Amino acid sequence: MGQFDKTICDCCVCPMQCVLEQLIGQFVGIITTREGNELTINNVDDFTVFATDGANQNYSIPICNVSAVFSIPISLQIELKPSRTNVKGECSCCEDPTNRLLNTLSRSQELEFTFLNGSTSGFIRDIGEGIVLVESGGFLEAISICYLNKINTPSPF
Repeated sequence: MGQFDKTICDCCVCPMQCVLEQLIGQFVGIITTREGNELTINNVDDFTVFATDGANQNYSIPICNVSAVFSIPISLQIELKPSRTNVKGECSCCEDPTNRLLNTLSRSQELEFTFLNGSTSGFIRDIGEGIVLVESGGFLEAISICYLNKINTPSPF
């Protein structure tokens, strides 16, 4: 888990790269801003995930386009970058307020999450900088907070 570089990549790309690095060798689903594929992650480097599908077709996916990773085995201990406070810049207008909201929600109540090119329902397992880890159907899903479009919360605020 590398250090934050104090760039515009800090709130979504760097944290997602850290999650993907922990999944090298795993067959998971990767949802991008355009489509979803089930792939085996072979390597993660320079903000790119390198993967293959069941037919050994190779994929190079820019991490800035990854909105979620699903079908992560629940037995894996995914370590998230800790949330930061007092951050200025692009993260302060999108990721930071949503991260704060997620931290107020009950982890024992099922929620619905809609994100770029997908949706899921489940229980919040963990929240870190740029990532919410959701337990759903016996698997984990790592969703980029920057790509969350809607959270169906249990009651209005």
